[in-house]
Amino acid sequence: MIYRVAQVIYTSTSLDPNQKVFISVGGQSIDLNHPLGGEGLILQQPTTRSQFAADFL
Repeated sequence: MIYRVAQVIYTSTSLDPNQKVFISVGGQSIDLNHPLGGEGLILQQPTTRSQFAADFL
């Protein structure tokens, strides 16, 4: 799941690598109250490429 999120972040920031990205599913932000998938992935919102890499890669 982490690599799927990474692909979304890296694709959406392809023109500006420093751009901030918000990710939501069904209108709910991915956070402590609404983790993503069975893994319970929690993102710091908004996130950037560098923040995502520091947190997960």
